[in-house]
Amino acid sequence: MDELQFERWRDMAQRLARVYPRRSRKFRAWLEVEVTDFIACLEPERANFVDWDQGPVYVCDRMDSYRDGLIPRAPRHEDLRTGWGPTAAYTRWEERWADPLSACVRAALDMASKPSAGVLVFTMGDLRRAYPEGVPDWLADELVADDGTPLGEADDKEMLWM
Repeated sequence: MDELQFERWRDMAQRLARVYPRRSRKFRAWLEVEVTDFIACLEPERANFVDWDQGPVYVCDRMDSYRDGLIPRAPRHEDLRTGWGPTAAYTRWEERWADPLSACVRAALDMASKPSAGVLVFTMGDLRRAYPEGVPDWLADELVADDGTPLGEADDKEMLWM
């Protein structure tokens, strides 16, 4: 991953965190901090990244470790894991807190480096809110709506594969 791709990744992930759908302003502020921290931790190794799950270093593996590090900061973290694997409480925590983090990081990484159509969380409206100045060409050229509509013609409610 070159420097331009890395900067696009960081910028897009932060923007997606700021507009994460159906979450409070407080949650989105927390999410942006975690997205920024996660990507900053990886910056020294950026040359080793290709995409989410390819290359000398897998970003997906790093995300798994980072997400596990979030557990002690979670309310009632002692209820989240047992010796035999995830509990129902852990699954709820993962869906509420960890999955949005992964979605922002992966969608932005896929679009900045090598699209894999791995995330279906964000709508065209989310993307337009993330880029109020206009969706950049490098991103618009790669995206189509879930129904195949070109990006510029997609309705705000249309889901995007990223």
